Amino acid sequence: MDIKTILNKMMDLCLSFEKTECCVHLFGIRNKIYDWRGCIRRVAGGVIEPRTEFALRAIRRLLRSADLSERRLAAATGLTPSQLVVLQEVAREGETTAGGIATAVQFSQATVTSIVDRLVERSFVVRSRREKDRRKVWVTITAEGQEILSSAPDVMQDRFQQRFSQLADWEQAMIVAMLERLSAVLDADGLEAAPVIDAGIIDRIAPD
Repeated sequence: MDIKTILNKMMDLCLSFEKTECCVHLFGIRNKIYDWRGCIRRVAGGVIEPRTEFALRAIRRLLRSADLSERRLAAATGLTPSQLVVLQEVAREGETTAGGIATAVQFSQATVTSIVDRLVERSFVVRSRREKDRRKVWVTITAEGQEILSSAPDVMQDRFQQRFSQLADWEQAMIVAMLERLSAVLDADGLEAAPVIDAGIIDRIAPD
């Protein structure tokens, strides 16, 4: 879908609301009144909040949500978000290799190897070789690993993937374009990043 079509969709969405005041609900924001023409928010006491401050508040909410999600995961399982993603992939496949995990979760193979090392240390997965091909190392989840997965809370990454997949194609494209643009505005577009909501070093030993 090209950018012109996306912009037309956005215009249709805007026109579906009452003239200049609307409830922005594309991102689940409720009960807040906006002046559409000025892109400003009315706050208590009649003070007008510039769009820059509103944007910073939205970014701060996302950061806090990610941090809270990570803390809940650490408290329940002792895992980092990246370790959880790898463990979930091993459980999904039953038996796989570091290369297979790296392809599935889009981490580097070196990163996956380091994360698997941590999971082996905690007895959540085991490594094994087969007689027919001793060169290939297989990774299998253990009963302890299955148990820790069952106790893991709902994390931000899972919620995002589930809800994002339910959006219309043009909404998905618009959100991706906006996030890419935001990365560029913050000079973060050149940073290497794995597709996981985890602010820390991906292969760190333990949660921050």
